Amino acid sequence: MSSSEMVLRFAAEFATFLVAVAGAAIVVLRPRLLGVERGSRLALLLGFLGLAVAAFLHGSFLYEARDLPVLVVRSAGIVLLGVGTLGWGEERVTRRVVWVALVLFAVAEVAVAAGMSAAVVDAARALGALGLGAVLFSSARRSIPARVAVSTAASLLLVVLAVSVALSVVISDNVEKEALRLVDNRARAEANEVQTSVIPTATTNATLVAATLQGSRLRLLEGLDADPRPSPVLADDIESFLAANLLRPENPVVYATAGQVLVLFRDIDRAGAETLVGSTAVEEAVAGQTRTGSVQVVGDRGLVVGAAAVTAPAPEGRRAVGVLVSTTALDDAYLNGRAVNDESVSLAVVDRNRVLSDYGPLPDSGVVAVGRAALESADGSASSVSGGYFLAAGVVRGSDNAAVLAVVAATPTTVVDDTRSSLFRTLFLVGLLTALVAFVAASFVGERIGGGLRRLTVAAEGVQAGDFTTRVAVSSQDELGVLGSTLNSMAGSIETLTTELRQKGDVEERLRTRLEAVVAGMGEAVVAVDHEGKVTTFNGAAEGLFGVTAARAEGRPVAQVVRVTGDDGTDLTPRLSQPEEGRWAGAAVVRRDDGVAVPVALSAGGLTRPDGGVGGGVWVLRDMRREREAERTKADLLANISHELRTPLVPIKGYAMMLGRGRLSREDSRAGLAAIEDAADQLERVIGRLLEVAGGTAAGRTAAGGQVPGEA
Repeated sequence: MSSSEMVLRFAAEFATFLVAVAGAAIVVLRPRLLGVERGSRLALLLGFLGLAVAAFLHGSFLYEARDLPVLVVRSAGIVLLGVGTLGWGEERVTRRVVWVALVLFAVAEVAVAAGMSAAVVDAARALGALGLGAVLFSSARRSIPARVAVSTAASLLLVVLAVSVALSVVISDNVEKEALRLVDNRARAEANEVQTSVIPTATTNATLVAATLQGSRLRLLEGLDADPRPSPVLADDIESFLAANLLRPENPVVYATAGQVLVLFRDIDRAGAETLVGSTAVEEAVAGQTRTGSVQVVGDRGLVVGAAAVTAPAPEGRRAVGVLVSTTALDDAYLNGRAVNDESVSLAVVDRNRVLSDYGPLPDSGVVAVGRAALESADGSASSVSGGYFLAAGVVRGSDNAAVLAVVAATPTTVVDDTRSSLFRTLFLVGLLTALVAFVAASFVGERIGGGLRRLTVAAEGVQAGDFTTRVAVSSQDELGVLGSTLNSMAGSIETLTTELRQKGDVEERLRTRLEAVVAGMGEAVVAVDHEGKVTTFNGAAEGLFGVTAARAEGRPVAQVVRVTGDDGTDLTPRLSQPEEGRWAGAAVVRRDDGVAVPVALSAGGLTRPDGGVGGGVWVLRDMRREREAERTKADLLANISHELRTPLVPIKGYAMMLGRGRLSREDSRAGLAAIEDAADQLERVIGRLLEVAGGTAAGRTAAGGQVPGEA
């Protein structure tokens, strides 16, 4: 039953209940208003009580309309009212209106027996209650107490219906949204489990097996690459890997040459094996001589694919001679293992056109549709309600980031239906008790209670409209005063909480704006990730360093955005994708998509959550290209200085040695001294140029805001 149908059922039965109670009260307290003969009073009283009891049983969701107690009591009430109206002394028109109302009630019961729509049944009951209410209100005009009682009942009906409908709509929507949120979170978690756990595990298994084969069977694999053929030795090795749990039994395993020629395939037919070997993940593994992980639809199965290249020495370095493909089937058994701890959730793996595997009860339609919607959406998720189930889907992406499969989670809407039924049962009971108390009290206090109810109505509508400053000006000590105080307290509490939340939001907004300004103004690149390794902060310096915009980077896994290696070529991106406690730093190299390698000084640290766990990480990267260029310039300058200084020193030292030994003639001595003087002049010019260069460098540093080394 939908929320609107429940609201209509509640409204129709609550209105019937109030009208029936008002009719019974008039028959008991003011029968002369209806001109009822003494013999007809009992029939009318029992008839009104029958309608009231049936309305309570059905409206409070204790029984359904087809249940025998409700059918018997309501039918008896309709018959007794019909009999009682035969002695009704009201005008003929009024009596006909009562008969029309009773006919509507009877039509509703016939519609119930015929299995017609609940909306039609409740609409007929609501119209019947409206007709009876109009007759009672018209009859009560001749008595102030009765008029006050009927008016109070009508006012209370409006108040309770307004508050109840508002609460039911809000709470029902919240319950439904919460249920959708929970099932959406489950679908995302299952998709994330495949993406971050199953795929890496398959890739690791393939890598271990490929590395083992490369170490022990390299000659055999090189021969198979040159002459592809079945190999019993390789088949035996695969069986040993299965026995050692490096590969999963009953999951397809494939080995192919670097030219993608099948050599071995297990637990899969040749067509499926060729599909795997021709997949993007395998091509990337062979081309890059590395390992890759992805998902692939093969036939009617969804497979997690881990591919690892086997390489051999070559004159140019290494070359790929084969590729090992390990898979994990996303089949019914896998979903059974994932859902074993929560049997209320059903799971399915779908592509755009069909269900590949499932576990648990699912609706006949809607599963593939919600999966297709998730695969075609920008954020990789979708949700819907179909066939009595809440459905949500999360996307699993391949190695090329394309959406390949969707994991669909489903949970029955019965949980929400039960919550709605409990809510309306509580609302009906609260409304029932409140109506009875107010109705009895209205017979004695009249206008005072009427005025209080009007003020309560205005206050309730104000709170419903969002005006939490509304207060009820009721100071009596009776139930209305308590209700007014409770409403005032509730509105005050909501107003206080709203003000506090707004103030906290303003403080957080100012703090966030200040931090964003500081991070954006930093000269170093700052990259922050959450505990899942997704980018949360990417400042302007990071955009310039990595050549990636913040809009493209934020919200994506960091491994899909940047690539950072150590000076020794070690890939640091996995370490950055999984924040750890403590700080670490070192030299690194940023590998940009345009092929540019930028040396950086890298500092990284983990962010600790209040519970002590790692909640994310922050990297700070400083571009070292200027420092490296300065070092190279310094080295070149020192080399030139050494050469320029040694050139004039050679004749100075040579002639000085010859003059010191006295072996030169007077004329040669004079020539030697002249050479020494020329060399000294040359040396002086070199030193002068060095001073000019040093002076120009110092002036440049001073103009840039720096300080010349050695100056104070």
